Amino acid sequence: MVKVYFSSVNKNYINNFGWYLNSVPKPFKDKIMKYKFVKDRYIRLLGKLLLIEGFKREGYEKDIINKIEYNRYGKPYIIGGPNFNISYTDDFVIGAFSLSTELGIDIERIRKIDLLQFKQVLRDDEWKFINEKTIANEFIEPKSSTNKDKNYFSLSSTFCEDEDRYKRFFDLWTKKEAIVKAYGIGLNIDLKEVFINNKNYGFFHLCNNNKLFKTSEKRDAYSKCYLYKLKIHKNISVNLATKKQVFSVCKQTKL
Repeated sequence: MVKVYFSSVNKNYINNFGWYLNSVPKPFKDKIMKYKFVKDRYIRLLGKLLLIEGFKREGYEKDIINKIEYNRYGKPYIIGGPNFNISYTDDFVIGAFSLSTELGIDIERIRKIDLLQFKQVLRDDEWKFINEKTIANEFIEPKSSTNKDKNYFSLSSTFCEDEDRYKRFFDLWTKKEAIVKAYGIGLNIDLKEVFINNKNYGFFHLCNNNKLFKTSEKRDAYSKCYLYKLKIHKNISVNLATKKQVFSVCKQTKL
């Protein structure tokens, strides 16, 4: 099972920011106050409060937050503790917790951006998918690295409203980020190597010459994740990725 909690900055929270700040351990308090902009302090503190509450609801004491460590790519973890991951966007924060699988979660506000800035990190089929109304046929998983440049979406082009472009982009982007966060590698991998299909799973290519991985697997090996699209607001895109398939994703009430 995966439990997901989310919250947002509101007037009551802002008015009581000092009280909430003093409720977290000093090392976290000091780190939060190093942020230059007040809005960043608000959201970072809210993230720590969400972690504390999430751990509490999973049966852990508040001080477990002091046991958080980070891998070489910056992913937080607790030795012997639950798997967890959090993500921020503007005034929203979301966190996922599980005792059974490693996971990653990503959240983005759907908004107008210059999509051309991201074209270089997307495959041609993904770029077409974002910019055109599409019908995605059944996905065929590649069997060798020789066809990794193949288009994985079968496309039918029609007129596309701008709003649809941004929705599709952020849905794809949060899926990719959730996958790499589940594996604890952040954006230290070429996102073109992260593939998404239309059956709620994604994977990325494990290459022996990729310095991120020490693997004895064949060059054509793929590392798989299961994807779950979550809805918390019409203008927010959220995707969860798990390394093991889970049969229950429980979206908790807003904290």
